[in-house]
Amino acid sequence: MDTSQAQSILERVIVGLANGRLWTVEGRPVWAGPGVSKPCIVCQLKIHDNQLQYDVLGPAGRSVSVHDKCYQVWRTEAYRLRMKRKSPRAR
Repeated sequence: MDTSQAQSILERVIVGLANGRLWTVEGRPVWAGPGVSKPCIVCQLKIHDNQLQYDVLGPAGRSVSVHDKCYQVWRTEAYRLRMKRKSPRAR
C-alpha cells in the first residue's frame, strides 16, 4: 500500500470516527482469519481470501469486517483520539 492509499485510509478513519460509522475499538472482541469477500468497513473494498480479515464487534453487538491495514490505522487513530480526550488540555 503506497502513501496516498494509506492517507486515504487515515482520512476515511477520521471521518468514520467523527460521524459514528467507526468507534473506539479498545476492549472489544476481535477475531482474525482469511478474508471471505465481505466489504471492509473502512475502505469498502472486498477482503479476499488471500488477505487477513478482522471481524470487530461493534457497540450494537454486530460485527464488521476490516482489512488488516485498515484495522491498524483505525486502532491507532482511535487510540490517539482517546488520549486527546483524556488530556487535561482537551477539556
